[in-house]
Amino acid sequence: MKRLELPANRIEVIQGLAADVLGTRNCGIPVNPKRIGEDEEDLRLHFEFLSDDLDGCIEYDRDTGKFHVVINSAATKSVTRERFTIAHELGHYFIPEHRRDLVVGKLPHFRLIPGLKPDHAEALADREADCFASHLLVPESELKLKLNEFTTAGRTASYGLVADLADYFQVSFICAAGRFLSATDEACAIAVYPNGKGRVPYVEVSVAFKTRFNVSRNSQLKPFPGDCGGSLERWFKDVPNPRDSEIWATANHGRFGTIVFLKPY
Repeated sequence: MKRLELPANRIEVIQGLAADVLGTRNCGIPVNPKRIGEDEEDLRLHFEFLSDDLDGCIEYDRDTGKFHVVINSAATKSVTRERFTIAHELGHYFIPEHRRDLVVGKLPHFRLIPGLKPDHAEALADREADCFASHLLVPESELKLKLNEFTTAGRTASYGLVADLADYFQVSFICAAGRFLSATDEACAIAVYPNGKGRVPYVEVSVAFKTRFNVSRNSQLKPFPGDCGGSLERWFKDVPNPRDSEIWATANHGRFGTIVFLKPY
C-alpha cells in the first residue's frame, strides 16, 4: 500500500502558517514551542501520564472556550520528543481547519482528497500537524542559513551533518533529516527500520536522489542488509535504474530502530 502524501501546495500553506506564527514572536533558535503555547490566551498546557501509545492530545472545552493540550509526562524524558509533541499539538491549534473541527467536537481530519476513509483522513491530519511542527522547530530561513554555513565550510551531505542540524535545532535526527532532504541539492536519502512488530521500514529521499534513481518515498525497502554500502539493489526491492548505483551508507542503531543515511559514490 502506498503511503498517503500531503499535496505539495498544502505543505506550502502549512510552511507559511508556521512562518507566520514565528514571525509574530521573537523566538530565536532553538524555538521554544512551550512558550508559544503559553502565550496563547485561549490555550492551556498540561503534563500528565497518558497511555504508552499516546504522546499528547488536544481538546476544546466549550464551557470555557479554551483549548487544552495534554502532553504525556513520559515524553518529557526526551527533550526532542517533548518539543516535537508540543509543536505537533500546536499544529492542530493553529491550522484553521483542525481548529474548526476541534471546536465542533470532531477529531481533525483531512478534506482535500475526496473519498478518503475516516482513519486515513485523520492520519493525514496528523501528517499536517507533523509538517507544521517540523517547520516550526526548523524554520526555513534559519535552515538555509545553516546549510550555507556548512557549504562555506566545505561540508557535504552526511549522517554527521544531519546530526549537527538535529543538535542545533534540538530536534530528532529523523525530523532534521526530513527538513534537510527537502532543502538539499545533493542526492541522498535515509532508510528507517523501526523497532516493533508490524512496523514497516520506510525511506525519505531528496529530489536529486529521486531524479537520479527513480526512487521515491513509496519505494519498498528490503530487510536491513546487516552491513552498509553496496548497490542500491541491496536496499530496495524494485530499482528501475540499477546501473551506476553504488552507494555508501552510515547506520545508527538506537532504541527506536535503525536509521541509515544513503548517498551515492
